Amino acid sequence: MSFDLYVHCFERGEFSGTKRDRVRDVFGAELSESEPDLWQLYYDDTNSCDLFLTNHGSGQNMIRGFSV
Repeated sequence: MSFDLYVHCFERGEFSGTKRDRVRDVFGAELSESEPDLWQLYYDDTNSCDLFLTNHGSGQNMIRGFSV
């Protein structure tokens, strides 16, 4: 079974962002960065997923959100 999860950052009703490092730290050692905006989580042969990041556009190592 699978499902999609979308996480977007908002502040006072407007798009906001969070640092890539904060998201990376949440997922821990199981996370690998195959591309700048595509990360992968691998727990075992049957439990893995991809994270697709949405850049913030500020050029400050920020993202607006991600999907899993």
